Order: sequence, then structure tokens, then C-alpha cells
Amino acid sequence: MQLPQNQNRKETPEQFEKWIQSKREERKFLRAFGTQQTVLKIPVVFHVIHDGSPVGSGSNISESHIIDQVRILNEDFRRMNADTTETPSMFSNIAADSEIEFVLAKQDPEGLATDGIVRILGSQDVYRPDQEVRLMAESYWPHDDYLNIYVTDLSGANLGYAQFPFSNLSGIATELENYSRTDGVVLDYKWVGTNLSTGSFDSYGRTATHEIGHWLGLRHIWGDGGCGFDDYCNDTPEAGGSSTGCSTNKTTCESQDMIQNYMDYTDDVCMNLFTVCQKERMRTVLENSPRRVSLLTSHGLLEPIQTVNDLGIRSIVSPIQSDCMDDVTPRTEIRNYGTNSITSYEVLLKVNNVVIETISESNTLEPGQTRIVSFSPITLEAQISNEITFEVSQVNGTSDQNSLNDQKNRLLSPFNIVEAPYYENFESNMDYFRITETGEESQWEIAAASYTTTDNQAAKAGFYEQTKNFGVRDFLLTSSIDLTGINSARITFNYAYAPRLQENQSDYFLDGLMVLISTDCGETYSDENILFERYGYSLKTANETSSSFFPIGKSMWDEISLNITRFVGQPNVQVAIVGVNGGGNNIYVDDLFVGNANLKEYDLGIKDISNISVVSCEQNTNSSLEIRNYGYATIDEMTLQVNANEETQEFIFNNLGLRSGESDNISLDISEFTVDGSNQFDIQITSVNGEQDQQAINNSVSFDVLIDQSEDYFPLKEDFLYPKWTTFSPDGTNQFDNMT
Repeated sequence: MQLPQNQNRKETPEQFEKWIQSKREERKFLRAFGTQQTVLKIPVVFHVIHDGSPVGSGSNISESHIIDQVRILNEDFRRMNADTTETPSMFSNIAADSEIEFVLAKQDPEGLATDGIVRILGSQDVYRPDQEVRLMAESYWPHDDYLNIYVTDLSGANLGYAQFPFSNLSGIATELENYSRTDGVVLDYKWVGTNLSTGSFDSYGRTATHEIGHWLGLRHIWGDGGCGFDDYCNDTPEAGGSSTGCSTNKTTCESQDMIQNYMDYTDDVCMNLFTVCQKERMRTVLENSPRRVSLLTSHGLLEPIQTVNDLGIRSIVSPIQSDCMDDVTPRTEIRNYGTNSITSYEVLLKVNNVVIETISESNTLEPGQTRIVSFSPITLEAQISNEITFEVSQVNGTSDQNSLNDQKNRLLSPFNIVEAPYYENFESNMDYFRITETGEESQWEIAAASYTTTDNQAAKAGFYEQTKNFGVRDFLLTSSIDLTGINSARITFNYAYAPRLQENQSDYFLDGLMVLISTDCGETYSDENILFERYGYSLKTANETSSSFFPIGKSMWDEISLNITRFVGQPNVQVAIVGVNGGGNNIYVDDLFVGNANLKEYDLGIKDISNISVVSCEQNTNSSLEIRNYGYATIDEMTLQVNANEETQEFIFNNLGLRSGESDNISLDISEFTVDGSNQFDIQITSVNGEQDQQAINNSVSFDVLIDQSEDYFPLKEDFLYPKWTTFSPDGTNQFDNMT
């Protein structure tokens, strides 16, 4: 049950007696608030991404395995599991019914009946954890409406993994995961439900319990660090590390380990509890975090509606944002979702809530059948946003019997295209488009923000104590920018932010700022085109404050410069400045520039060298050289010259594929140059792509290495009366003299 780990924060160690006292406090809490809470239900869809095996074989697991897994989840999360009797008495009073249940989805995204299981022949037989984007692209249901569980054959010894929620809860802020397309749980097929033939310990479905615990905000009980590291639940004792097997009397950190907790790595047969704190933590996430709270009201929990005369808008075919034009032919796909034949219908087209055209057709659509309805060509106003609406107004000469699917809307940002350079100082009317990823009202506005002058204006995302749209990406979009007329490009902007501590905690609110690029007029902003992303304290440009932040001078701002030369040649580049609402404090952005970076064609530099031992008794020296492309041309070949001890040798590196602004690490074995004693090295880039580098200042690096194989014996005493010591400095500037 593996999970990628980020930096953990070390807390002050607590002694066992203090931990016992916390258990007494938890028991007081239980007695005071022991009434039953509302049971929270989560709609689940299992995506079985298989290798082509028959159903019930290999990674194409049977329906019974999935149903068994859902049963296990509900028993574990409701503390109805049969092995509750195995919970040690010292933990029994803090073992909790989380009052969370899981329901196989009853409706698919279109509102049709489903069993909550999707089977897809994968594009590959086995998936690595770092291929989660590819895996989840195989099958996707909206993460706002379903908990997506992916079942496949995972490489290596990986049992499963999950994405943490976006939350201000302690211990989650360090994870910085707020990516909707990869939000879900992934399980290796052998560990779904009960399976006594895994080749390792027996599966009783607790891998899913563990990973969904992560998905709901729980950390490993050893805090991913050991004694002194926190899992942010004071009713789980500290642990020196993970547990394997079933060591029921294991003791670390001066207390007995809670190996029975679902958030340990214990064998399934030994897991049997969540604690009161873990329950409250999971419910807090489920009731507040994006792509969690919306699940509680998802239509996936409801039985599908089946009625006569039910014609729905299935999709909008045209226009779409990536058309990048204002002359369009609107088209929509309709579907008969009802139980009877449909022989006539009317569909309306609206632009900005004004009916433009009504199409009346007499065609027969049997239940489940679809049809494309085309409207007359129209010209949209390119300088403004346009809301396109398709609506079913009549079916079989009467009103439609299910209004839930009668209408679909699409909001298109302005299609105007400008040539670089693009500049926005926010001093006048907002010449940009604002929208949240959920379609809710944007928090971006123009506001006063002192910079070099006190009357300066900037774009402001007002997140101070803002509870609306928590965790939602709020987009501030430029016009589409034509980058075909330049050789290199960059984005520069200024921003200001002061972090705010959560009350009575050591954690900061998790506001975020991102910069994303789209090359199709804003239709898609893929994760690989995220150029800048900071959250919470790492976003800081001014001292923390508990008040609503307002910058009062240039010192409170940071300037950011981003190389976007890899997008040169694209005619429809759109930049998104994205605020992520953590409810903490205001973010200000000003002086946004997109234009020529004036880079050299060939400018490859040596950024850093590592894995160099300044003093060593061995001549084996395999260094790592970090190179960076500071020019605009892609670098495929580099010639490197090594000068050492009056010897010179050239190394040629091919197939680098290093785009503008990218870095790479290359391994360079310099051991053949080293001799006993002092070694002077000079490493220099002499050519790139067969041409001379145009910026010599960053082409070389020099350093000294001392190889000293002399030995001495303990005890060792030095009176410095005789020169037995070797003096040496890696940069050649020795500051030591023999003292007399």
C-alpha cells in the first residue's frame, strides 16, 4: 500500500503518559457527543482496466470480487467488520464508526442505469504508478460526481495508491495535490476483495480501505517519519515506522503500536479499526473539500429516471473553444432517454440567453438512439464571452417528461487573437475573461494595490476568509496570443501575497497561484503545461498577517519570469493566471507580459555539478553535470571538453532533445583523469548541434579534487610542528599556513 511521500514536518515528541491522557480526553468527547451523526454516502464507480482476459480472469476481475470489496469497505468504515473483537482493549474505546458508506453508482454521467462497473481494454497490460495520467485517461467519470476506483495490473510490488484531497487540515497542506484528472484510487487487481492467492499475504480488501483513507485525508500512523513525526491524530500512538505481518505486541516510541489501524502496513487479517480523530478528519474532508463534498449530492446515488417522452441533450458538438473562430455552425447531439419511440421534437439554440433558432424535425428515435441536430451558421461577437445553450422544448407534440437533461450550456471565452507582445497592467477595464472550473462566480477583480505608486491597480483574487468555491481553480485568462512571429518567448508578471496562519494551529491557509498555458484558445489546460505553482507559505512575498492583505509598496511584490519558448510558432496561445481559494488571504497580480524573450539561438550552460568528493582516498569519481538550455533552439547534440592535469579529452552527447528552458543531468566519469594529490579540472561546452555556443559566460565550470591515500593510526595527535598535514581548497584558494 504505497503512496508517494512529500516533505513531512517534525513535531515535538509526546511521551506515553501524555498520549494516554489524550485517550481520556477522547473518551470524554465520545460520552459528550455520542449521538449518531448523519451517514455520508459516496457513489463509487470501478474502472476495470484489463489486458483482454475474459471476465473473471486475471486483471479483468469478476463482478463478485467488486461487490465483495464494497461490502468490506462498508463494514470497515461503519465498524461492522467481524474482527472488531480483535481490537485490543486499550484501543477499543477510541475505535470509531466513521458513518461513511459506499454505494455502487446507480446512474452513469448521462443519467442512465449502471451497475457501477466499467470494463476497458487497456492500452497496455501493466501500469506504473507514475503512469496515472495515462491510466485514468482510459476511462473517466466526473470526479465531482463519483469516487473513481481504478483496478488494473500494477507494476512491481505496488498494491495501490490514492491522491490526497485539497484541504487546510494539518498534514495535508504539504501534499499539494489538487489535480482533478488524477483524483481517485488505484488498486492492483489481486488486492480487490477477498483473495487468498495473492502470492503474498492474504487479501481481505483492506488495501482499498487504506487507500480511501488517504483519499479522505488520513496519513500513515507513523507520520511517514517515525517517532516525533505526526499523523495529526492525537488518539493514534506514535510509531517508529510501518508494521508488517501481525506483530500484535510491537512497541516503539515508548508505547504500544496500533498495528490494527487501517493506516498501517499490517497484513489485512490484522487490520480492524479507524479512530475517533480519523473519523472526524475524514468527515471534515468529505464535507468541505473539492471533489469530495459534491459527492454527497451526486445523482450517482439516485435511481435513474425512466419515463416516456424523454429526449435529452447528450453533448454540444459545436461550437467548442478550440474552434478558435467566431464563424461557427452550431450542432448538438440528442438522445432518446425514454421508454417509448420519439417521432417529432423541437430543439432551441440560444446565444447569451436569446433564442436564435428553433429546429423542428420529424424523425424516429428508438430508446437509446442518438442524432445530430445542425443549426444555421452564425457569427459570434469575438470580443466578448458567449454562452451557447441547446434546449429541448417539445417531444412528440408535448412537453418533455424529464427536465433534468433538457438543456446543456457552454460558455466560450472571447475569440479575439492578438500578436505578441501582450501586456496588461489592470489600470483600466478588465480586458480578460474570468471563470472558475466549476462555472461559479469568479473572485478576480480590479483593486487598488500599491506598487511603485500608491494609486496602482492590480488584479485581486479576494480569498481572505472566503468559503465559497474552496479549493476551486479560478481562471484569469488573456486573449489568444499569436506567437508565430518570434524565435523565443517569455511570461513575466508581479504578484503579492501574505500568508495567514490558521487559528490556534501551526499550519497556513493553502491559497494557491498557478500559471497554465493552452494552445487551443483555452479549450484545454493540461497538467504538463503548468508553468508555475505555489501554495500557502511557499507563495509568500510579504510577512504573514491575520488581517486581509493589502500590499503597500514594491518590497511586498515578487517578479516572476517564465520561459515559454517551446510554445513559439503556436498561433492560439492563451495564458491562464489561476488562483486557488484556500480561504486564507488575497492574491494580487500585476504587469502581465507575454512576448519575445530575446534569447540566443544556441546557449547551453552548465548550471551545476554534483557528486564531486572534494577529498577522497579513491580515484573513482562519477560526477553529475546539470546542463540547461538558455537559448531558443532545441539542443540535440553537445560536445564537452574536459581539461585535467594537462590532459584534454572530448565527450559527445547525442539525442538530448533539450527544449528551451529545460534542464537535464548527465553522468560524467572523470576518474581516468585523477591522480594522487591535487587535481585541477576545467569542464567546458565547446559546441552545440555542431555550432559554437553563443553565450560563453555559462559554458564552463572549474574545481579541484584531492586524492590522498595516505594513512595514519589512532590515537592521532597533531602539534603542527612538522608539516604532516595536506592543505587544500576545492576552488584553489588555500587559506591555511603552517603556524610557527
